[in-house]
Amino acid sequence: MFTNQIRMESRRHLPFFLTLAVIQLACGLFFSLNGNSDLAFASLLINMVIGILVPIYIFMDCYKEFYVGSTVLNHMVPMSTFSLFVCKSVVFLIGCLMVWAAGLLDVLVNPTGFYSLRMQASDSIEAGLFYLFASKFAGVLCGLSIIGLSLSASKQFHRRVPSMFTMTVVVLVVIGALAVPIASQTEHWSLGTSSLQAFKQYAGFLSITNVYEGTVANVNDTIQWSSVFSNLIAMIFSMLGCLLLFGSRRYEIYGK
Repeated sequence: MFTNQIRMESRRHLPFFLTLAVIQLACGLFFSLNGNSDLAFASLLINMVIGILVPIYIFMDCYKEFYVGSTVLNHMVPMSTFSLFVCKSVVFLIGCLMVWAAGLLDVLVNPTGFYSLRMQASDSIEAGLFYLFASKFAGVLCGLSIIGLSLSASKQFHRRVPSMFTMTVVVLVVIGALAVPIASQTEHWSLGTSSLQAFKQYAGFLSITNVYEGTVANVNDTIQWSSVFSNLIAMIFSMLGCLLLFGSRRYEIYGK
């Protein structure tokens, strides 16, 4: 049953992620081969739009599924609500990594990209490559669990105002708790952008890039493994919260 549900969710959602991955790949290939620095802003803008679209798409689908309850067929599936959320999360994780992997072309192949200019001069290319994957993987897992926790917590209330307030507070509190330690490492930082100066850090789906004064000689010094572990810890506790709240009597009454 679990496998069949994942297959069904894949047919529904992977075409969307595949489309974004193709767009990301085409743009990365074009900008990598073109080598025109004037087009760098266009590449950054496309990446930012895709980076915003992905979490919005995931949230809206989960909102319709677990808050509104508009997917009628899933009401008849002999699975717990938490199991359905896990199935969706597996598919969304695959989709997010597909889009992210397509965007690596510009990072790894572009002669003026992050790999060529910064990672090759670091003390360990392998450590940098592993961090690229580990940080994104942990961030996506955490982002998915935060969405589930916010929706399951919000349905503990019957009235719409406290429900929506709870949903918003859960998202802001968890992401804020993850983001503040990252941003506090430097005086300046940026959200949702890339930089040749440092590796990205993640607070769920939110990417944060610390801005350093001058150029850090070894770019691996900008790696924050603590942010990866924080995302994984937040994911574990959020999923435990989802397990309890999706299975609660209040969710069954006020939920689907």
